[in-house]
Amino acid sequence: SWPDLSNEGQAALLCEPFVSVAAEIDGGEQPETLFAIRPCRNQCSGRLVSLQELVSRSHPSDPFICWTSLPLCPRGFPPFPGYKRPSLEHVVAHARALGEVGEAGIPAHLWAEFRDCVVSPICRFLAENEPFRDALLVSAENESSSSPAEGNSSIGDSTGFLDIDDASGGATASRRAGVTTTARSRVCVQLRRAKFLAVPLDPGNDMGPHTLVAPWRISLILKEHRPPMFALPQYLLEYVPLLKLLGVRDALELPDGAGGSSSDPTDTLRAADQAMEWLFEHGAESFSDVNVHCNGGKLYLHR
Repeated sequence: SWPDLSNEGQAALLCEPFVSVAAEIDGGEQPETLFAIRPCRNQCSGRLVSLQELVSRSHPSDPFICWTSLPLCPRGFPPFPGYKRPSLEHVVAHARALGEVGEAGIPAHLWAEFRDCVVSPICRFLAENEPFRDALLVSAENESSSSPAEGNSSIGDSTGFLDIDDASGGATASRRAGVTTTARSRVCVQLRRAKFLAVPLDPGNDMGPHTLVAPWRISLILKEHRPPMFALPQYLLEYVPLLKLLGVRDALELPDGAGGSSSDPTDTLRAADQAMEWLFEHGAESFSDVNVHCNGGKLYLHR
């Protein structure tokens, strides 16, 4: 058995490519299931893989956050401690692949499972691992220690808390924070426009039709969908701090220093006027998919 093997024996067994994930081995993925949507096993045809390349099907979340980017063990394989655990790279690649599949590639009866078993675990994985975990902890600490007026200044800032510099940590801590910030920015760029968030088209019917939406198309203040912007689904409320880093935003963006005073109604009205003026003058450019530059001016195209 596995525990009886020496460390050398376990390492040799893990590295040895002797497993075939071809559909002929276990009958392939069951049709009309999530794992049948662009499975990575199709990319491994014609070669053998090792145990350390396979992801366990019995793990509660691992297979759902990477089945398009990593091969799952053949159906019927027993639980095993040496299976591969998905990394950030694989989860990001998986989210982008799902966005490429589109709504047409997801059977209607799978939307609830897709939402609960795929989208939520992906968000949870990102929030609980670097390069997002520390930034979210700093965000939570700052929000809890700041006043309401100060906290409002960060609303709508999709790059909040990316610059972390702990002076007491010295140069080493600063370099480490810089590396983490760079990695986080790289992931944000990849996921900001990736359509991996399942949004119910009827907010009151989670079992109805859904659409796949990129984070930058989600607005925190919309109560109903107003394409090209969509309201935040209820099941994603717990991931708002993460989603802000990925590009979720408010539909209205206040100019810098225009937040007004919460105690002065005049300032509040003035801030609202400035926000509407900004939306009128810059909204088309801010929310457009394609900007066409020509001699006569600019044309902003929306899907």
